[in-house]
Amino acid sequence: MGYSLQRFLSRVDDNLLCGICAAVLKDAVVTPCGHSFCEHCLDTWLNQTERRTCPECRTGMLPHEARPVIALRSLISGLSIECEHRERGCRMVVRLEDEQRHQAECGYSPVQCNTCGDTLDRYRLANHELQCSKEKEEKSKVDFLTRRKNSASGRFDLALSELACRVATLEVQLKQTRHELEMSRARNRRLERELQRRKSELQAQKSEMRGTSSRCDAQLTSFESASQLSQFISRYLLIKPHYVNRDHAFRSIRDYFDHFIAGGEGLYHNDVHALVATAYASNWFSPSQRLCIQQWLRTLSRRSQEITGHRTNMPDILPLAS
Repeated sequence: MGYSLQRFLSRVDDNLLCGICAAVLKDAVVTPCGHSFCEHCLDTWLNQTERRTCPECRTGMLPHEARPVIALRSLISGLSIECEHRERGCRMVVRLEDEQRHQAECGYSPVQCNTCGDTLDRYRLANHELQCSKEKEEKSKVDFLTRRKNSASGRFDLALSELACRVATLEVQLKQTRHELEMSRARNRRLERELQRRKSELQAQKSEMRGTSSRCDAQLTSFESASQLSQFISRYLLIKPHYVNRDHAFRSIRDYFDHFIAGGEGLYHNDVHALVATAYASNWFSPSQRLCIQQWLRTLSRRSQEITGHRTNMPDILPLAS
């Protein structure tokens, strides 16, 4: 069984998911036909005699034919993951390769008290065992007083034993109440600090996104940055940044083209040609927008032929990239 997707801070690429359990690959192995699975998931699948095939494409294979994918394991081990005891209160985020070491030290790992058998967080164990020992001593005292009460023959001894029992019980309850109150206060202080930290991080992220959006808009709309826009699209050729508006980028390229065709100053044929060609090579735009870009590219090619005086072998219809 792989790692739960809910424990990762950012979206995990679908190529890193196991085709059997749909979780992030744990101890990734690859089949002879090229499909990746968790080692345990694939072993479980292949150990059933009627399933001696690849779970993805049903190509026949044997258990010993699966091979570990070292590069994929290294990539996954570098991902950041939340502690598996987050629901118990741990807010630690570690690299996957450090998770086992963290689990061995995590203060929120469940442990069992040797005295009473209760399960609690590791960081509470020391105080709990101390309190538990005191409660055990108090209980022993109460038991002693109870036995004394049962063996006493006089009414005075009976009343005294009952009073001592009540006092001991109240002392234990008072100590427990004080301890719980202090733990609640400490937990509230931690939550307040965490809330303030999250608010600060959110504000910083908003400011960063506004700044990034403003810089992107300025870069896309400046007539003096045709080559810069071409370099920007080339840098993210197959993965358009989420903050870039596709229609806005298309309009900016169209403005550069129209301005150049109209004889605008400050724009060079090679810069505009490179910008339109880069846009056509990217996967940023819709089919209809790509048709427009294709026409612009043909127009620029003809203009280039007119300038150089000889014809290129560019086809009339360029194939649309998938």
